[in-house]
Amino acid sequence: MSRFLIGKLIQHNISKRYFSSNHIRLNQQYHFDTFKFVERLEKAEFTRQQSESIMMALRKVIGESMTELTKPIVTKAEQEKAIYMYKVDFAQLKSEIQLIEKNDFSIMKAENERLQAQVEKLRQRLKEEIVRAQANVRLDLNLEKGRVRDEASGQEIRMKETDTRIESEIAGLRTQMEAIKFQILQYMVGTMTGAGALFLAYLRIFIAPSKINMMKHQQPLKNASLQSFKKHILYDIFEEQDEETEEEEEEEGDSDYVMNLNQRYFANKRHSTGSSYSLVDHLETIYEVEEEQQQE
Repeated sequence: MSRFLIGKLIQHNISKRYFSSNHIRLNQQYHFDTFKFVERLEKAEFTRQQSESIMMALRKVIGESMTELTKPIVTKAEQEKAIYMYKVDFAQLKSEIQLIEKNDFSIMKAENERLQAQVEKLRQRLKEEIVRAQANVRLDLNLEKGRVRDEASGQEIRMKETDTRIESEIAGLRTQMEAIKFQILQYMVGTMTGAGALFLAYLRIFIAPSKINMMKHQQPLKNASLQSFKKHILYDIFEEQDEETEEEEEEEGDSDYVMNLNQRYFANKRHSTGSSYSLVDHLETIYEVEEEQQQE
């Protein structure tokens, strides 16, 4: 824009120089002394009229020549005027250029400030977006952590419930086994008691009282120990119900004990003659087995 204005101003000044210059009117000026020229012609034997005609023709030729010569030439006043006009034009051009530069600078400054404001706004917006994105990411992470924590706690609770259920089932099975074992022991005790009662009835009916008395006198201590042993056995049977830690060992011991008693009973009965193997002999066998277990 500034270059275009400068070109316009220079073109205007050049056109003004060529079209506003005042040409010299040579017909009103004399480039030589015409009177002396006429006198010289008269001295050269020319008449007055001839001398004036020659002088006029020569003045006309010189005037035309000078006019042709001075057409592209300006006077000092015109030159000074043109210089002054140039100075004025250049000063005006300079002021206009400065004004244009100031305007351009102010426009550029305003545009720069506007761009800086936009950049600052974009930077602030970008910062807010980053902060918002970070907050959303943190929130999502916290929610995910909470969900994972809840799932883990739920899994742990379910595992605990499963363990509790398994333990309760095991306890129920253990209780049922204890009840069944206690029932079996009751049945065994009842059976053994019934068998003992039958044997005692048999002894009282078919064996002579003298023989029973003799055996009682011979073994009073052994019978008393057998009675205490029977009481001890019944006490151990009822005590097993409350002792859960020794259940399996006692069960194995009882089973081995009963098997040992049965083996001893049938072996003695097999080796005995007739009905000589009575209930007292069987109780003695039980006492011997108990002493062997205590020694072990």
